Amino acid sequence: SGTTQDLVSVTSLGTTLVALGTNGTLLTSADGATWTARTSGVTGTLRHAAAGASRFVAVGDAGALITSTDAITWTVQTAPTSQTLRRVVLGSRLVAAGDNGTVLLSDDGIAWTAANSGTTAQLRGLLRGISFNYVAVGAGGVNITSR
Repeated sequence: SGTTQDLVSVTSLGTTLVALGTNGTLLTSADGATWTARTSGVTGTLRHAAAGASRFVAVGDAGALITSTDAITWTVQTAPTSQTLRRVVLGSRLVAAGDNGTVLLSDDGIAWTAANSGTTAQLRGLLRGISFNYVAVGAGGVNITSR
């Protein structure tokens, strides 16, 4: 991969692979064999990425939210939280979820607002569903849905 940093996730964003890791590590690849390091603009661990609203979005520690229109140049966005964000998905809008029940919503990947999840659990998984808009799961068996 060309890095010694721990990598924590890899996501396919269209035809581009994005690998994320510790110390703001962000790598991209077109074929999974050759990777190029990109500047993320953050120093914490990046945990997950998704594509939507004509841009790529990656999330991570301390409320890290970064976006890109080309997966090459990344811009740090202001998050309304300092909680670690563990997942981000695209449905009818972008949704990010993480520690202390944090749920953030965005229509464009740039402006984010906090939503009340009804839990303080660490939300570790997030998925857009078919019969519901989103489901998040987490610590202590927490399972929340949104329509």
